[in-house]
Amino acid sequence: MLKKLSNNREKNNLTNKVDFLHWGMFGGVMLTLTLGIISSRILPFSDKYPTILIHQILGSIVLVLINILIARMLVKPEQRKFTLPKVVQFVQAVTLTFIAISGLSMALINTPLFSVYSWAFSDSATSREVFSLLFLIHATAIKVFISLVTLHILGAVKHHFFDKGDKLKVMLGK
Repeated sequence: MLKKLSNNREKNNLTNKVDFLHWGMFGGVMLTLTLGIISSRILPFSDKYPTILIHQILGSIVLVLINILIARMLVKPEQRKFTLPKVVQFVQAVTLTFIAISGLSMALINTPLFSVYSWAFSDSATSREVFSLLFLIHATAIKVFISLVTLHILGAVKHHFFDKGDKLKVMLGK
């Protein structure tokens, strides 16, 4: 009986971490995405700076969290089964990394920190060309990420409404 309670407590602790990381990442990414859309599509040029700064700070936080998530995915002691949900989640994480790195790289153009990235670009490329390439990577990765999030949500809805039993709760450890 005591061992069963201990196992339940460990499972609940893991579930709380999964829930916190899952919903924390969701909230952070959606807030970052919303600020990016507002600053790029709605605000006039003179009002963009504070919004873009917050967008960049949140992007940095998301980059740290997503790298923690990728590390947890790679060192999990479970068997390596490549199921569709696991592949989608891993590609989501890698796509978020590309989004964050390309976005932060756009902010670092014409700064001394950008010399870290200079090996990836031709010496004859102008700042405008480099920015255009990074923006293309950023925008494409965002579209891929939104498609993957849609697939993720559809999978969760399928498990919740169409599968028999409590498969979604079991997957979350509840």
